[in-house]
Amino acid sequence: MIIDRRGRFQAINKKTEFIPSIDLFLSSLVEFTKEDTVGIILSCMGSDGSEGLTQVKRYGGVTVVQSPSCVECGSMPESVLKNGVVDYVLSDEQLINLINQIGG
Repeated sequence: MIIDRRGRFQAINKKTEFIPSIDLFLSSLVEFTKEDTVGIILSCMGSDGSEGLTQVKRYGGVTVVQSPSCVECGSMPESVLKNGVVDYVLSDEQLINLINQIGG
């Protein structure tokens, strides 16, 4: 699913095995929320999220990555860190505090 220009979710036609869903989500989201976007990448494998977080940064949003030292599989956070667009690298506890601040 992606968010279209009117803010509605749209299905994606799956023609390939891998669709970088986090990149698509963040890139779609930031078109609407601009500098109010907070992009957070948690542990996972691969490089999905790198381009999406780059878009968040390009629009002036805040970019956050879970510390690779806090996860079993850190290739996704490490991939994003290589792009040089990360504002904060946070531990699990720090992430919880940030999300509580944003949501509170």
